[in-house]
Amino acid sequence: MRAVISAENLTKKYGDLVAVDHVTFDIPAGAITGFVGPNGAGKTTTIRMLLGLVKPSAGSARILEHPISEPETYLPFVGAMIEGPAFYPALSGRENLRVLARLGDFPYERVEELLELVGLADRATSKFKTYSLGMKQRLGIAAALLPQPKVLILDEPVNGLDPAGIHEVRNLLRSLADSGISIFVSSHILSELEVIADHLVVVDHGKVLFQGATKDLLAAHKPRLAVRGSNASDLKSVQELAFAAGFPGEIIGDQLVIMAPESFAGELNKAAFDKGIVLTLLQVTRPTLEESFFEITGGEK
Repeated sequence: MRAVISAENLTKKYGDLVAVDHVTFDIPAGAITGFVGPNGAGKTTTIRMLLGLVKPSAGSARILEHPISEPETYLPFVGAMIEGPAFYPALSGRENLRVLARLGDFPYERVEELLELVGLADRATSKFKTYSLGMKQRLGIAAALLPQPKVLILDEPVNGLDPAGIHEVRNLLRSLADSGISIFVSSHILSELEVIADHLVVVDHGKVLFQGATKDLLAAHKPRLAVRGSNASDLKSVQELAFAAGFPGEIIGDQLVIMAPESFAGELNKAAFDKGIVLTLLQVTRPTLEESFFEITGGEK
């Protein structure tokens, strides 16, 4: 698959601090790629280098096959929103976009198209300061879409949003990706990227720990069996059965969680039955993106 963004040993140092440490990744075209990591992992610094706002200390990167050392060659085809949108509070959503359209020499018709696209047509005449956080983020994305970009880069677009606002932005990003725009979106809200991202680049302390399809990361980490018995006292016995077969388990509340593959489920069920234990729940579960992240970083939840 063709890469719309690629980085090779991209590095940024501030004195003795290494903010981005020899980062290498490829971002596929036509997908939503999540740039995952905790605050301070180097996500924003990486994005700033990609957009030509910060000069790398070492390494290189390309966007739409153009080197980031020549931002004028690719920025006309890139839309971006970094660290939240900035608009005139006393102007309406439409007026704010028209200011940007005039500065960028974009037709006003584009403003109306985008207000409709991001679901703000009915609030186009309302002042920006009256908008909810979700509406402000959607207007920011509309501004980033003014040049009809091929690539959209968003830094923490759901940060601070309530569930309704997150849902609004999620649906918008999905529709944009479905229209053919390649989206690179950073977030420390791992549960959100698990829902929307097709592809992931996982970073921590400035280093890339994983890149690839979201489903591959989730599938690569330990599956588990969730077990519940008709009697809570049976869980200890089932735990011993699992341990004897080489699979450790932990009793959490009224459930036993066993680190074991799906293939062990039938064997465990039979072993429990032979001991007169009736299992009322025997379910295979996969780790969440957050759990997978902590597994590969060696961190704690």
